[in-house]
Amino acid sequence: METKVVVCPGCGKRNRVAGEGEGRVPVCGFCKTPLLKPGLTDLNGSVFEGFLLGDPKPLVVDFYAPWCAPCRAMAPVMEALAAGHPELRVGKVNIDQEMGLAERFGVASVPTILFFRGGNVEGRQTGALSQQALERLLQEWGKK
Repeated sequence: METKVVVCPGCGKRNRVAGEGEGRVPVCGFCKTPLLKPGLTDLNGSVFEGFLLGDPKPLVVDFYAPWCAPCRAMAPVMEALAAGHPELRVGKVNIDQEMGLAERFGVASVPTILFFRGGNVEGRQTGALSQQALERLLQEWGKK
């Protein structure tokens, strides 16, 4: 049985997971948050670091603000991306709560989408996108 290291979306700790059993969803050994669940993950500072470096899958992050109308328009696009692409990890960062992360990655306006591979920024897009436009960008970024 194949084992892999998974970063907990709740506490950011690394967990060794021995695959997904029949109907079983593994949980974090520290905080008991379900692991390996698909979907959009809220990333704060400590969880962000684990997601950035803890898994070889590419990471797509939406830097947003709750007061931003284009950001609210992007929310269902990012949800659909997370649901439709199990080969990616998809997260979102609230820049009002995580100003340090926004500053670290030079996010000056929102929404900004960053594409990470191996802990490095491989792609950047500022402004709201349709689902189709985001899919095209992901294909372009994936070929680099």
